[in-house]
Amino acid sequence: MLAALEQAVADAAADAVVRVVVLGAEGTVFCSGHDLSEMTGGSCESCTDLFGLCSRVMLGLRRSPQPVIARVQRTAYEQLGLGEPAAYERAVAVMTENALSRVAQEGMQAFLQKRNAVRTGD
Repeated sequence: MLAALEQAVADAAADAVVRVVVLGAEGTVFCSGHDLSEMTGGSCESCTDLFGLCSRVMLGLRRSPQPVIARVQRTAYEQLGLGEPAAYERAVAVMTENALSRVAQEGMQAFLQKRNAVRTGD
């Protein structure tokens, strides 16, 4: 699945029609970490390969010319021990803080102007 994500990220980055990348889960839980069971019984070389692939995916997302959004389900907030009202308040606070960043401002302007965002470094 990680190799398919790497290819999808590269395809999206190369497609001028794509204006935003949204990551989400098919099931009930969104997880941004590794499935460590993939490493059970593997060789040191296979673990190195897996982490190399993961690094390439993360760099691809970080360097994406489009804004990248993670769509998480309610379960993500429940895992933090937050009820729905507190989770909503926390999400609003995080979104507000993120929206004020220079990178987010450029991304929003690019989206509204239907152009690629101009990145000024990683």
